[in-house]
Amino acid sequence: MKFNLIINATEAWDSSSTQALRLCQTILADGHELGMVFFFGHSVKIVNSAQLLHSWQQWQQASQIKLFLCSAMVHQHQVTLPGTEIEGFKVVGLASWIDAIEQADRIIELN
Repeated sequence: MKFNLIINATEAWDSSSTQALRLCQTILADGHELGMVFFFGHSVKIVNSAQLLHSWQQWQQASQIKLFLCSAMVHQHQVTLPGTEIEGFKVVGLASWIDAIEQADRIIELN
């Protein structure tokens, strides 16, 4: 089964991001496919948390799963990006999430 995940976090974005990483690991360990992870809402602040960012980058490098940051949320939350690119992540618009919805068997949203 193919899953896509959106992390639509509120103020507790760091907790949601940690739970999402464990869920992603479990999905793959159970033999399912994970197409992408879309960081929305406050979860885009992950780029400013060195420890969480590093954990996701390590996982992404090992799994080769696409990690997307919502460009509108990056702008809205005034997230400072470290340079033009963030290793393992790509800044994209909501259209990428809409495409992902159409390609998955199941969508998981974490708040």
